[in-house]
Amino acid sequence: MTIKFASTEGGKAMLVVNRGNNQIGKRLYGNIVAGTNTLKFNGRLGARKLRAGRYRLLMYVQDVVGNVTDQPPIQLFSVRRVTK
Repeated sequence: MTIKFASTEGGKAMLVVNRGNNQIGKRLYGNIVAGTNTLKFNGRLGARKLRAGRYRLLMYVQDVVGNVTDQPPIQLFSVRRVTK
């Protein structure tokens, strides 16, 4: 999955994956530049694959000073089970 977003300042991005009200995990990306950015998310958090189901993806951006996004954008996505 490719995630495209715009940032007004450079810094770090943190993707948080939730399922219902439970936080499944998070991933940290560095080197975010001011302007349009593209990140790749392969559906894994660490070594674990996400199970089939519906998830929410929240993205926080932290600038160099340490300010974090107040209300992050939320993207809904689903993982489907593939049978061979």
